[in-house]
Amino acid sequence: MKNNSKDWLSQIHSTDDYVLKTMKSENKDLLSKMLQVLRDYTEGEKIIESEDLDKEMASTEIREEKLKSYLLDTLCRVTVKRAGSGGTYKEFINLETQNQDHSFIDKRFWVYGCHIVSHHTPKGTPYEHIPLVVIIALVKNKLSFLENSSHYKNIFSTTELRSGIPMSGQTTIIYELGKLNLKFEELETELEKLLYAIKHFVRMTKEQRDKLKESGGVVKEYIETFERVVQHPKFKTKFNEFRSIHRDTQAAIDFAEDKGIEKGIEKGIEKGIEKGTYQTKVNIAVNLLKRGFSVADVALNTGLTEPEVRQLKEDSAK
Repeated sequence: MKNNSKDWLSQIHSTDDYVLKTMKSENKDLLSKMLQVLRDYTEGEKIIESEDLDKEMASTEIREEKLKSYLLDTLCRVTVKRAGSGGTYKEFINLETQNQDHSFIDKRFWVYGCHIVSHHTPKGTPYEHIPLVVIIALVKNKLSFLENSSHYKNIFSTTELRSGIPMSGQTTIIYELGKLNLKFEELETELEKLLYAIKHFVRMTKEQRDKLKESGGVVKEYIETFERVVQHPKFKTKFNEFRSIHRDTQAAIDFAEDKGIEKGIEKGIEKGIEKGTYQTKVNIAVNLLKRGFSVADVALNTGLTEPEVRQLKEDSAK
């Protein structure tokens, strides 16, 4: 019986949805500080405002009908100060947590980006004014479609994630914690220390956690918040309840995605183009032409006539 607590803690991982959301509720400022590091901005850029677009954590027991909001993980609209005196810009950042290698995960991220824009951007917003969508994924193990990459951090545009549509407005940053093979004494940067804490929290000794806390900043806040959360008397019960519901629901979602996501994406693209304004069709056509698609293929996929596409190609070459 003495080892029950330790055995239970060993089942927890920072990439569990409930753990992340509970930590966010415990420390309101933690999320934006984590995003600042995980987004890995260029030097001098800084998040100065963060709007949480998630629903608040429920104070009552988690019920199955409420689970959908939890599966969305964590979505924020952030305002970023440019380096120097370059003003500010806005981004949507969706922090995703993954404990397994889901099928079609690359396409799923593309769908998430479309969902974010459609639900959080006013209708009629000019294409160039739509904020960049950034998906940051913390993955517990390794992803099969990244098996040829040896580094734990990979950055992609949407087209590189095999969506087939050249959308320049979405970036995906994937951290595969299974490939983070740094030893404790090798940690140097704030990003390395934060990722190490995320991956190894329950395995670290108290001395190691205290040593990392000496780094200060988000690393210290992350560890201290995690320590408070797991010691809460109701955390174990709610964590197990959430994991049970999540496991059953996720199994159904994965099965449905395996069977239908490819057709769903194709239909979604088809309907999006069909309903799009003429200018939207023109924007898509120009991007397709830049990617080397033929006039005939562009016309077929946008609904524009071949003479219209040919004229766009000529105008773009000027």
